[in-house]
Amino acid sequence: MSKNKDCPIRLGLYNLVGEISDVGTTKPIAEPTEMLWEAGIKLIADGSTHCGTAGLVDPYLDTEMTKILSFPPPPSNGLVLHTPENLYKIVRYYHERNIQVATHAHGDRTCQEVVDAYEKVMKDCKTPTDVRHRIEHCGLMTPEQIARAAKLNIAMSFFVDHLYYYATSYTNDILGPERTNRWTPISVATEHGAKWTIHQDHPTYPGHARPFANIKTAVTRTQRDDPKTVYGEEYKATLNEA
Repeated sequence: MSKNKDCPIRLGLYNLVGEISDVGTTKPIAEPTEMLWEAGIKLIADGSTHCGTAGLVDPYLDTEMTKILSFPPPPSNGLVLHTPENLYKIVRYYHERNIQVATHAHGDRTCQEVVDAYEKVMKDCKTPTDVRHRIEHCGLMTPEQIARAAKLNIAMSFFVDHLYYYATSYTNDILGPERTNRWTPISVATEHGAKWTIHQDHPTYPGHARPFANIKTAVTRTQRDDPKTVYGEEYKATLNEA
């Protein structure tokens, strides 16, 4: 499809590295064209908050909903899928080869370990590189972590649309109000001069792609059946930013 001159979509694909044993073993995804190229390596560092598998500093709430959804037994802080040592080794291998690493990280604990790994690799490596690594989702990334990431020129992409679908459940049953309100604090990234993006996560996400509604969530920070309750007023993006 990408070789068709009328192809309307440009695709940058990432090769998945699941374990440290996969490092250096990936094969090219496809022959690159003007519309299709391999952008880098994708790592999965944790799961997702609505499954109880994002790696958190403080435990998930213990509620009837978390039991129904089969969250890990309480008290649970979710999952972190790589040790700090292995995460560092993986990132360093690709950093030294000028290959971008995009890491899925939702929880505040996981985001801390990813920022730590990126920072240490950049400090330790003597190989000149212009590669810019990424953090995908940044769900409970803290303002302090965002400030560090911005200083390191790490690209951050925020999954703000969780608020549209899950804000009420997050508040009452999964995270509590404080963590829900600071979900994807986009304005902090702007304050620190970071160039950020927002996204959805299809096909692993409810419904169809809705980019303009995603922009609306970043601007309003409201839930779909309660447009009057704002979750984290101070973290709103402006319409032009979104």
